[in-house]
Amino acid sequence: MATNSQKFTPETARHFDRFSVANAVAVKQALPCGCEPYRDVFTYRRWKAQGFQVQRGERAIRLPLVYAREAVDPETGETRSERRLGRSAVFCRHQVKPIGEASSPRREGPTRGNCSTCAGWGRFAEGRLCSKCDGTGSVAERPERYTVERPDEETPCDWCGAPLYVGDAAFETTRGIYCSRECAARAASVAPRVGR
Repeated sequence: MATNSQKFTPETARHFDRFSVANAVAVKQALPCGCEPYRDVFTYRRWKAQGFQVQRGERAIRLPLVYAREAVDPETGETRSERRLGRSAVFCRHQVKPIGEASSPRREGPTRGNCSTCAGWGRFAEGRLCSKCDGTGSVAERPERYTVERPDEETPCDWCGAPLYVGDAAFETTRGIYCSRECAARAASVAPRVGR
Protein backbone atom coordinates (compact mmCIF):
# COMPACT_ATOMS: atom_id res chain seq x y z
CA MET A 1 0.00 0.00 0.00
CA ALA A 2 1.30 3.45 -0.81
CA THR A 3 3.45 5.25 1.74
CA ASN A 4 4.00 8.65 0.20
CA SER A 5 2.57 11.61 2.08
CA GLN A 6 0.25 12.78 -0.68
CA LYS A 7 -3.23 14.02 0.17
CA PHE A 8 -5.91 11.55 -0.83
CA THR A 9 -9.25 12.40 -2.37
CA PRO A 10 -12.14 9.99 -1.79
CA GLU A 11 -11.53 8.56 -5.27
CA THR A 12 -7.72 8.21 -5.06
CA ALA A 13 -7.98 6.66 -1.59
CA ARG A 14 -9.68 3.61 -3.14
CA HIS A 15 -7.10 3.02 -5.87
CA PHE A 16 -3.62 1.52 -5.54
CA ASP A 17 -0.65 1.79 -7.85
CA ARG A 18 0.85 -1.49 -6.57
CA PHE A 19 -0.53 -4.70 -5.10
CA SER A 20 1.17 -7.12 -2.73
CA VAL A 21 -0.05 -10.70 -2.86
CA ALA A 22 1.74 -11.44 0.44
CA ASN A 23 -0.03 -8.54 2.17
CA ALA A 24 -3.39 -9.59 0.71
CA VAL A 25 -2.91 -13.12 2.06
CA ALA A 26 -1.84 -11.78 5.48
CA VAL A 27 -4.95 -9.56 5.64
CA LYS A 28 -7.27 -12.43 4.62
CA GLN A 29 -5.79 -14.66 7.33
CA ALA A 30 -5.98 -11.96 9.99
CA LEU A 31 -9.60 -11.00 9.35
CA PRO A 32 -12.34 -13.39 10.44
CA CYS A 33 -15.04 -11.14 8.94
CA GLY A 34 -14.32 -11.89 5.27
CA CYS A 35 -13.31 -8.36 4.20
CA GLU A 36 -11.40 -8.21 0.91
CA PRO A 37 -7.92 -6.63 0.80
CA TYR A 38 -7.66 -3.50 -1.38
CA ARG A 39 -11.47 -3.21 -1.40
CA ASP A 40 -12.56 -3.27 2.29
CA VAL A 41 -9.18 -2.73 4.01
CA PHE A 42 -7.33 0.60 4.03
CA THR A 43 -4.89 2.64 6.13
CA TYR A 44 -6.13 5.24 8.59
CA ARG A 45 -5.41 8.11 6.15
CA ARG A 46 -7.22 6.38 3.28
CA TRP A 47 -10.31 5.76 5.45
CA LYS A 48 -10.27 9.40 6.60
CA ALA A 49 -10.10 10.64 2.99
CA GLN A 50 -13.18 8.52 2.23
CA GLY A 51 -15.11 10.11 5.12
CA PHE A 52 -14.68 7.37 7.73
CA GLN A 53 -13.13 7.33 11.18
CA VAL A 54 -11.54 4.28 12.82
CA GLN A 55 -13.54 3.46 15.94
CA ARG A 56 -11.90 3.92 19.33
CA GLY A 57 -10.17 0.79 20.63
CA GLU A 58 -9.89 -0.99 17.27
CA ARG A 59 -6.60 -2.77 16.62
CA ALA A 60 -4.77 -2.47 13.33
CA ILE A 61 -3.43 -5.29 11.22
CA ARG A 62 0.31 -4.69 10.87
CA LEU A 63 1.86 -5.36 7.47
CA PRO A 64 5.50 -5.23 6.36
CA LEU A 65 6.27 -2.34 4.05
CA VAL A 66 9.23 -1.61 1.76
CA TYR A 67 9.60 2.03 0.79
CA ALA A 68 12.15 4.15 -1.09
CA ARG A 69 13.91 7.02 0.64
CA GLU A 70 16.32 9.62 -0.71
CA ALA A 71 19.57 9.72 1.27
CA VAL A 72 22.62 11.94 0.95
CA ASP A 73 25.97 10.14 1.19
CA PRO A 74 28.00 12.12 3.79
CA GLU A 75 31.33 11.28 2.12
CA THR A 76 30.54 12.05 -1.52
CA GLY A 77 27.51 14.33 -1.10
CA GLU A 78 25.55 12.55 -3.81
CA THR A 79 21.87 11.74 -3.39
CA ARG A 80 20.87 8.14 -3.79
CA SER A 81 17.66 6.20 -3.35
CA GLU A 82 17.67 3.46 -0.75
CA ARG A 83 15.03 0.94 0.17
CA ARG A 84 13.88 0.72 3.77
CA LEU A 85 11.71 -1.73 5.66
CA GLY A 86 8.80 -0.36 7.67
CA ARG A 87 5.32 -1.31 8.83
CA SER A 88 1.87 -0.30 7.70
CA ALA A 89 -1.32 -0.39 9.80
CA VAL A 90 -4.61 -1.20 8.07
CA PHE A 91 -8.23 -1.47 9.23
CA CYS A 92 -11.23 -3.29 7.72
CA ARG A 93 -14.66 -1.78 7.04
CA HIS A 94 -16.05 -3.30 10.26
CA GLN A 95 -13.61 -1.18 12.28
CA VAL A 96 -14.69 2.21 10.91
CA LYS A 97 -17.74 4.45 11.08
CA PRO A 98 -18.76 7.53 9.07
CA ILE A 99 -17.20 10.70 10.46
CA GLY A 100 -19.64 12.40 12.84
CA GLU A 101 -21.55 9.22 13.70
CA ALA A 102 -21.62 8.19 17.37
CA SER A 103 -19.45 5.25 18.41
CA SER A 104 -21.12 1.88 18.52
CA PRO A 105 -21.81 0.71 22.08
CA ARG A 106 -19.32 -1.63 23.71
CA ARG A 107 -20.40 -5.26 23.82
CA GLU A 108 -21.16 -6.41 27.32
CA GLY A 109 -20.82 -10.05 28.21
CA PRO A 110 -20.01 -12.45 31.01
CA THR A 111 -16.54 -13.37 29.76
CA ARG A 112 -13.54 -11.40 28.56
CA GLY A 113 -10.52 -13.57 27.83
CA ASN A 114 -7.07 -13.03 26.37
CA CYS A 115 -7.79 -14.04 22.76
CA SER A 116 -6.48 -11.39 20.37
CA THR A 117 -8.57 -12.60 17.42
CA CYS A 118 -12.04 -12.10 18.96
CA ALA A 119 -10.92 -9.64 21.69
CA GLY A 120 -11.83 -12.18 24.34
CA TRP A 121 -15.54 -12.46 23.50
CA GLY A 122 -15.36 -15.95 21.98
CA ARG A 123 -17.75 -15.05 19.15
CA PHE A 124 -17.80 -12.62 16.26
CA ALA A 125 -20.56 -10.12 15.50
CA GLU A 126 -22.26 -12.52 13.09
CA GLY A 127 -22.38 -15.25 15.77
CA ARG A 128 -19.54 -17.48 14.51
CA LEU A 129 -17.33 -19.06 17.16
CA CYS A 130 -13.72 -17.90 17.20
CA SER A 131 -11.46 -20.68 15.92
CA LYS A 132 -8.36 -19.46 17.77
CA CYS A 133 -9.86 -19.79 21.26
CA ASP A 134 -12.63 -22.29 20.36
CA GLY A 135 -15.30 -19.89 21.60
CA THR A 136 -13.99 -19.69 25.17
CA GLY A 137 -12.48 -16.19 24.79
CA SER A 138 -9.17 -17.39 26.22
CA VAL A 139 -6.19 -18.87 24.42
CA ALA A 140 -4.68 -21.98 25.97
CA GLU A 141 -1.59 -21.58 28.11
CA ARG A 142 1.81 -21.76 26.47
CA PRO A 143 3.61 -25.03 27.26
CA GLU A 144 6.83 -24.72 29.27
CA ARG A 145 9.84 -26.48 27.71
CA TYR A 146 12.19 -28.51 29.89
CA THR A 147 14.57 -31.47 29.63
CA VAL A 148 13.89 -34.80 31.34
CA GLU A 149 16.84 -35.07 33.76
CA ARG A 150 16.13 -37.99 36.09
CA PRO A 151 14.84 -41.53 35.52
CA ASP A 152 11.86 -40.87 37.80
CA GLU A 153 10.76 -38.09 35.37
CA GLU A 154 10.52 -40.53 32.43
CA THR A 155 6.92 -40.75 31.26
CA PRO A 156 4.88 -41.21 28.08
CA CYS A 157 3.47 -38.18 26.26
CA ASP A 158 -0.02 -37.48 27.60
CA TRP A 159 -1.35 -37.01 24.06
CA CYS A 160 0.33 -39.52 21.72
CA GLY A 161 1.94 -41.91 24.21
CA ALA A 162 5.50 -41.51 22.88
CA PRO A 163 8.02 -42.32 25.63
CA LEU A 164 10.07 -39.46 27.11
CA TYR A 165 13.47 -40.60 28.42
CA VAL A 166 16.31 -38.86 30.27
CA GLY A 167 17.79 -36.16 27.99
CA ASP A 168 14.62 -35.74 25.90
CA ALA A 169 12.93 -32.36 25.51
CA ALA A 170 9.44 -32.24 26.99
CA PHE A 171 6.68 -29.65 27.24
CA GLU A 172 4.64 -29.24 30.42
CA THR A 173 1.28 -27.55 30.99
CA THR A 174 -1.19 -27.74 33.84
CA ARG A 175 -2.94 -30.51 31.87
CA GLY A 176 0.07 -32.79 31.41
CA ILE A 177 3.50 -33.49 29.90
CA TYR A 178 3.95 -33.74 26.13
CA CYS A 179 6.66 -34.69 23.62
CA SER A 180 6.07 -31.60 21.40
CA ARG A 181 4.24 -28.27 21.29
CA GLU A 182 1.88 -29.81 18.72
CA CYS A 183 0.80 -32.54 21.15
CA ALA A 184 0.29 -29.91 23.88
CA ALA A 185 -1.86 -27.81 21.52
CA ARG A 186 -3.94 -30.82 20.46
CA ALA A 187 -4.46 -31.81 24.06
CA ALA A 188 -5.56 -28.28 24.94
CA SER A 189 -8.28 -28.40 22.28
CA VAL A 190 -9.79 -31.77 23.32
CA ALA A 191 -9.60 -34.23 26.20
CA PRO A 192 -6.30 -36.22 26.48
CA ARG A 193 -6.27 -39.62 24.77
CA VAL A 194 -3.58 -41.28 26.88
CA GLY A 195 -3.62 -41.07 30.68
CA ARG A 196 -0.66 -41.25 33.02
